[in-house]
Amino acid sequence: MAGRPRTDEFAAVLDAVVRIAREEQVDCLLLSGDIYEHRTSSPEADQFLFATLVRLHREGIPVVAIPGNHESPERWRALAPLLAEIGVRVVSEVRPPGAGGTVEIRSRDGSETAVVACLPFVAERHFSSAAALFAGADRWDRDYAHGMGNLIAAMAGLFRPDRVNILMAHLHTEGALLGGGESEITVDDACAVPPARFPASASYVALGHIHRPQALPRSPVPARYAGSILQRIRTHHPPARPLCEGCGPQHDARTPRW
Repeated sequence: MAGRPRTDEFAAVLDAVVRIAREEQVDCLLLSGDIYEHRTSSPEADQFLFATLVRLHREGIPVVAIPGNHESPERWRALAPLLAEIGVRVVSEVRPPGAGGTVEIRSRDGSETAVVACLPFVAERHFSSAAALFAGADRWDRDYAHGMGNLIAAMAGLFRPDRVNILMAHLHTEGALLGGGESEITVDDACAVPPARFPASASYVALGHIHRPQALPRSPVPARYAGSILQRIRTHHPPARPLCEGCGPQHDARTPRW
């Protein structure tokens, strides 16, 4: 990472993720993109990731994942059928809610169901192609940031009052504090989505892209960037700790413990 061998740090932090997920008996782990640093991953990085996913599967913890701007959607599309065998649901590209864009997860005790609307990273140059998948997109804003607001609203199409409704997205938002190491071209303020565009029907918004862990106070519903669990460059922000966030239907987002 950033030219430094940090194998021991990666091993320790991934051990912590599995340990905390097991101890807290989490219902699901959300990976909101930028799992890798580069679109072409090293064999060592793959080994770390896949071994961790297998350990989570053995603990009975399902995973939902989307690619960020650091990853290749095509690679994740190819891996998706294999990862499904170990309980990892990958949404590799933008899809309408009824065509694979949402994933349903049952809680451990079977008392609740989460609907996870998955919005992978959409580059500005690819926005028109993504929007074309949705009915009525010809009436959406042409401006990227506000057009993404229309796309977010469309992704909430299968949210229901009796479900835990989660939007997981990889994007830049207005007011987010950068952590350092983000790709400058993807954090242009002109491309920042207003948090006010997050759907009021969401119980929680799980965000990736910005490396600094933070809540978004301007969002109408609880919304948080997970941040980098391991600093990309040591002089940047303090790393995020593994975040256990509980939420239920009707905007009941419970206090995170990390």
